Amino acid sequence: MMSRRLIAVILLIIVPLVFAGCISSAQLSSPDFSKLYKKTQESVVQIKTKKYVDEKDGLRIERHAASGVVMASRRIAENRFETRVLTNFHVVRNQDELYVHTADGKQYRATILGYDELRDLASLTMTTSQQLQPVVLGESEKLNIGDWAYLIGNPLGIPWSLSVGRIGNIGKNPLYDTIQFDGGLNKGNSGGALFNTKGELVGISHRVGGDNIGFAISARIVKQLWPALERGEVVSHGYIGVTLTEIGWLDQATARALGLSYPPQIEIGVVISDVVPYSSAFFAGLMVGDIIVAIARTKITTVEDAQDAIARSGPGTQILLTIIRGNLVKDFIMPVESAPVSGNKGPADAALKNS
Repeated sequence: MMSRRLIAVILLIIVPLVFAGCISSAQLSSPDFSKLYKKTQESVVQIKTKKYVDEKDGLRIERHAASGVVMASRRIAENRFETRVLTNFHVVRNQDELYVHTADGKQYRATILGYDELRDLASLTMTTSQQLQPVVLGESEKLNIGDWAYLIGNPLGIPWSLSVGRIGNIGKNPLYDTIQFDGGLNKGNSGGALFNTKGELVGISHRVGGDNIGFAISARIVKQLWPALERGEVVSHGYIGVTLTEIGWLDQATARALGLSYPPQIEIGVVISDVVPYSSAFFAGLMVGDIIVAIARTKITTVEDAQDAIARSGPGTQILLTIIRGNLVKDFIMPVESAPVSGNKGPADAALKNS
């Protein structure tokens, strides 16, 4: 039998080797962010804005700096390229002059092409002297909580800064997917590019939270919206003025507060938990506790189904809702309004919660 001393010596040799192997493996699997930064830096731009404000003593100029990403760059003549940039709408809203600074040190005058105020995205167009490198769009749907990611932007006016962190959460909404990133964001990062470890764009930074937490609009939404923005469209979304809750989310107290039995006798549909005063839903006669089971004769099973159906209905059109109220099934037809937006810092929570 081996002596205790010999066993101890063997363990002293083997254990450090095992841990060394683990550390080496972890290091090898860590992303090379320096290499990724060099690969994608030129697809990010700095946006500087000017706004002229009339005052008693004359004009005052407000200056701000933010970020953007290159989406397309096409040759239109010799040494002339039509270049399109994506940024947050709140960055360019009500600004008098827009300038885009590229990674090679050049500056170009830009104009707003199209925008979606609710989703807080805007496209800019400009003519550049050379072809810029567009971003490669990734699949934000494949992100997992805990994945590595990195952001390139212009925080506090410091151009092309790199922030590294992990995906903290992924919110899903038909209008608006929010990706939480813990790499730390500051003023000036709005419109910056959130990349995965393949160097693909998975989000557009748009809002700073507390404790070094930031939020980005997902690449899924960018892909969905970009064709309209590139065509120069002003995108609006349908709204009727209701807050919705899925039947499966109801607890006994909430069900009773909404005037419903518990457990609910209906397994499909979404419950109206609030009606905005003087909205389309209000004037049509919808009530708290009504259960929406179909929109335009299409079955509704989730809040996302309902939000998507309403949002896709253009403002100014009519929409048909099938409602269960008590033991009755009723149809309601009402006009679709334009979804409200509060302030200029991005999508309003109320507009996302309400449909």
